[in-house]
Amino acid sequence: MATVLRLSGPYEQLRQTMLAAPFDFIEAAASRRQRERGEALVDGWSTFNFTVSDADGDCVPVQVEESACFLSRNIDSIQRFRESDGVENLTLDFSWDFPATSCGQFNTFPGSLLQECAKLGIDIEISVYRTARDSDVS
Repeated sequence: MATVLRLSGPYEQLRQTMLAAPFDFIEAAASRRQRERGEALVDGWSTFNFTVSDADGDCVPVQVEESACFLSRNIDSIQRFRESDGVENLTLDFSWDFPATSCGQFNTFPGSLLQECAKLGIDIEISVYRTARDSDVS
């Protein structure tokens, strides 16, 4: 898994906004499948993702560092994009592998990253995945 910048809102408005988006967002598979099956309306809620970090879930510190760099390099674009029609929610989603053999883990999200996200109106989400492999992470 990776870290993605996820945006959500009404599908048709988001689709139009994507035409001028500063990044190459891809519609989430679940949103696309709902529309293809006719289960979602044109104005129904949809989600698009942009990969900010390709680091795996066992490399959360790398994800954090790459995400902080991405935000600082693109702050102006993100601010303009945040105000676009249909963009109702922006979330930075970190993947976090939790090995089945581990009794606990920690990762730090620096204040500077949290402040940047708050300034841009970006929520932070952590998607935890239980894995079968061992880990040296404490």
